[in-house]
This record gives sequence, structure tokens and C-alpha cells, in this order.
Amino acid sequence: MIGFAKQVWEALKILDAADVDKPEASSEVVEIYSLRIVSKLLAGKPEGWNREHLWPRSYGLMSGPSLTDLHNIRPADVNVNSSRGNKFYGECHVSSSNCWKPATRESAFDTEADKERWAPPRQVRGDIARAIMYMAVCYGVNQSGRGLNLHLSDSPNIDTERSYLVVLLTSLFVAPWAIAELYILNKVTQL
Repeated sequence: MIGFAKQVWEALKILDAADVDKPEASSEVVEIYSLRIVSKLLAGKPEGWNREHLWPRSYGLMSGPSLTDLHNIRPADVNVNSSRGNKFYGECHVSSSNCWKPATRESAFDTEADKERWAPPRQVRGDIARAIMYMAVCYGVNQSGRGLNLHLSDSPNIDTERSYLVVLLTSLFVAPWAIAELYILNKVTQL
């Protein structure tokens, strides 16, 4: 694991670079929920991108390695990240009249959200599902006072359970590994 401040920002600029063939030389990153390509120079700026914890910090990531695990952190548009907040990953109920498609103005066209759920772009649902599963496996045990135990459930709550398990499992089988995701996985293990 790496430190949370500068090292995480610098790692994301390489891991999520728009040019996967030359990530260190790329001047842009790809945002996770909008799929937009934006300048690395906009990192941390109000009109730019910030660090999105796929498993939100408020759901058990208090300190220690889970807080800075790069499998769980991706660049996201500031406004989209704020709108997603702590919503569970999942699609709107079919009968829901309060479903926004796309989830926000800045989100990718195939996102959707309601008051409780957030469905990311189909292109990255498998990536996100694998990251969430990874977090539950790695940090789903007692962290010795460093946060709550992380769990997955089909009836998530706001304490420690994250996402709808059936949605994640479906995403795992429907969305194969992407080349960019494999690159990130390999690069994270080298850091």
C-alpha cells in the first residue's frame, strides 16, 4: 500500500492514463463514471477530477492499508463523484419513477441512479465488481480497530455492507476483463 497524499494522485495518473501504451507520458486520465478523458493537471481541482473510493471511505475505510489500496481508488469527475456519494451499486428498480438516466449530466450515457442505487457505465461494471469483491476478501476480517469489517450483501445497509451481491456477481460474469483493467492490476502489484 502507499501513502494517501501525493503518492495516490501520482499513481492514479499512471494507472488510469488515457494512453495505456505510454501511461507515464500520457497527459490525460480516464474518469471511472463519466468515461471522459481529462487532463492530469485537473487533479484535485473543483472543475477537474478527484479520487473516488469505489468502496466508500464512510463504509469502513477509516485508516490503514484499506484506505489507500489502489485497487479501490479511481479518478472521477468531482461532480459525478459527489452525486454518487455513498449509494450502493445497483440498477434502479424497473418500476421506479425516480430513476435518473444518465445518473448526472456529466455521467456516461448508460449510467443510472435513484436515491439508494448507482449503476456505473456498463463498460466498467466488471472492473468495479472485481474491485469491490477484492476489498471484501482482503478487508472483510477484523482490522484491529482500523475500521469496520467489510461485507457484501443483497440487502446492504449503511454500516458495513456494500452493494447488492447479485448485481456484482452478474457484472463479474457479463463483463470480461478489459486490457486497461489488466494493466492496472499488473501495475498496482509493482508499486
